[in-house]
Amino acid sequence: MPDRPEKLFKVSFDLPPESIDWPPVAVETLWAAKTGRKLELEVRNTPFYVNGIAFGDIIRVTPDDERREIIFEERLAASGNSTIRILIKNDTFESLIETALKDFGCDWEMESSGRLWAVNVPAEADYPTLREILGAQVDKDGIAVAEAAVSEAHTPSSA
Repeated sequence: MPDRPEKLFKVSFDLPPESIDWPPVAVETLWAAKTGRKLELEVRNTPFYVNGIAFGDIIRVTPDDERREIIFEERLAASGNSTIRILIKNDTFESLIETALKDFGCDWEMESSGRLWAVNVPAEADYPTLREILGAQVDKDGIAVAEAAVSEAHTPSSA
């Protein structure tokens, strides 16, 4: 019997304004899959604007009948993955960044302009080294980087 595609649900994340023009939307929707527990889902894509959420995190949701949406309530468990955002400021840096991300096993999505990348950094990736590589490109003013959700796996221990 062939594998069926996973059934995904859209989950709405209400975004508080951080500045007059950021984020550029009031709500971001992410895909999520059932976990087997009622009102708990596993995030299946990387957010562009939501902070504190990464691919694979387990979240609690609530249905909103008035909005006719499933609404994010809270994060229940971290996946170990991290979410970073990269803004490509200079097109000549795009190939270099793409190569670095591939080398560290990352995957990413691009928003419609192709300049803003939502990057999933897997738990097993050497994020401190990737951070250094990206930082060198920030110093050259080729990109900007924002850490939206850094997992414990990617945080240096305080030993």
